[in-house]
Amino acid sequence: MKSILEQFHLDNEYSALICGVKEGHIPAVISGMCDSSRPFLVSAVLKDLKKKGIVIVSEEKEALAVREVLKMFFDRVLYYPARDFVFENVTAYSREWEHERLSVQHAVMRDEYDVVVTVPDALMQ
Repeated sequence: MKSILEQFHLDNEYSALICGVKEGHIPAVISGMCDSSRPFLVSAVLKDLKKKGIVIVSEEKEALAVREVLKMFFDRVLYYPARDFVFENVTAYSREWEHERLSVQHAVMRDEYDVVVTVPDALMQ
């Protein structure tokens, strides 16, 4: 897997991206990449900069797929789900996602993560 990330070093635009981020020219807009290559780019950037990251994608299905790719390169990849609102009066309600959200928040506060993958709705909540 390491050889996949090393291929980015051969690209001049990638080198310019890394230099720009180091100089504080962020956020950066990257276009022209296929969806499946984006997690690899994120992995390469975070590894080269020796930074932790938050990856925001448009929907939950994509977030879970991105998380699986990132797990190939990082040990502590977390998914922060959006809160599930229940507007009906129910007697039994699973709090699985609430526990997951609290677990991720706890890990972030303790600096026990490499990458957090989430969706805009979760961040807004």
